[in-house]
Amino acid sequence: IDMINRENGYDMSGFHIHHKYEIYYEVEGTRRYFIEDAAYIVNAGSVVLIGENQIHKTGSVGDTPSNRIVCNFSADYLKEISDSFPELDFFSFLSDENNHLLSNITVKQQNYIYSVLQQLIQAQEDSTPEGQALKKMLLATLLLQLKKMCEAQHEMGGDNGRVTNRIVSQIQSYIAEHYAEKLTLTDIANQFYISPYYLSRLFKKTIN
Repeated sequence: IDMINRENGYDMSGFHIHHKYEIYYEVEGTRRYFIEDAAYIVNAGSVVLIGENQIHKTGSVGDTPSNRIVCNFSADYLKEISDSFPELDFFSFLSDENNHLLSNITVKQQNYIYSVLQQLIQAQEDSTPEGQALKKMLLATLLLQLKKMCEAQHEMGGDNGRVTNRIVSQIQSYIAEHYAEKLTLTDIANQFYISPYYLSRLFKKTIN
């Protein structure tokens, strides 16, 4: 687990995979996240969940500061706990494409996630048996809570940050490149040969 603050935009050079799960929490700023064949807009307070061996990368939305926490772990790391509760599935929800972006969560839930991740960071160097147990129990508890939040988000209609339209992705890149200019709905619509009304509806539907 680590926390990185960036003063400027940063784009990963390429896609990558790893044989571990990933919990990504956006503390500050906005990022674009690509997972498998989908793209997501990740705002502060949102969580990205990635399963084992799922190809992914992050990218900037303009040249703006960002602050994030990333936690990677294997199923084996929590083997003692998962074996103790065989009726519970701690991991499969992380690989579900409908759970990649957890964005419909309350400020209280955001604070809880941030608090647990901070505790994991602080306990990272503690190699005592007590420290090892604390980290595993914190992570297992966080996973159960994230699973509940994903289920609640499904009931509310799903996440609101998945970019499913290529035009929207292109428009977002255009805005990021020309953010210092005076942009209007009409000018952007003309740039992409669509009507301002259609652009407004499309943007609202795609990224809320």
